[in-house]
Amino acid sequence: MSDFNKKKTLHPLSRKAKRVTREGFRVVKKVKQVSAKNKEQTVLYHKVMWFKSKIEEQPKRVYSAREIAGFIEEYIQRNDDQLLDLEDIKRKVNRSNTTDLLQSLKDNETLQFNKEGYLVPDISRVAAVKWLTEWDGNMKVITNLPMKRFKAVQAEDEIETTTTTTTTTTTDNNNEDETMKSTPSKPSLRTQLESPATSNPFASLSKSLLQQPVSTSTPMT
Repeated sequence: MSDFNKKKTLHPLSRKAKRVTREGFRVVKKVKQVSAKNKEQTVLYHKVMWFKSKIEEQPKRVYSAREIAGFIEEYIQRNDDQLLDLEDIKRKVNRSNTTDLLQSLKDNETLQFNKEGYLVPDISRVAAVKWLTEWDGNMKVITNLPMKRFKAVQAEDEIETTTTTTTTTTTDNNNEDETMKSTPSKPSLRTQLESPATSNPFASLSKSLLQQPVSTSTPMT
């Protein structure tokens, strides 16, 4: 009996055929997940390396939200020179695949930065700056780095908050000064007692009574 006759052909609607199909889909899904995770890790690695080189160029203890927003804008524009070169090639060769990919990447990162926020190392914290400065490029420990989403409007909010606080403080001080000037100070009890008799109507009345002459007429008998 030949090997061909020993092997049975599976019916496409049988339970065994469905099980084999499910297992095949599971394997494909797992491969895609691993590939996507590796891609995310690679993107994160290059991003962290870029920020590490940036803080080494401009070393500080911590960075404000406005400074971090400037770093993010610079990072999003990292491929602009390559895009310009590809635009020239596109006009000559009529190939735009790489150009479209880079432009789409830039548009997506800009959209994240303006809406939900762009995820970067949280260098507004001392611990994150210290960790990033001492990092040796090991991919396995990169998940220990504190990350945070920063928005493009955070820098503007920081400036507006500072201005509003200063204005409010100045206004309150001016109001207090005007209130102190317009409200007369109440004299103390000691000042009232030591003040002249003319300031007290009862004292004036007592003084006038004492100054009246005493009648010396003799009583009638």
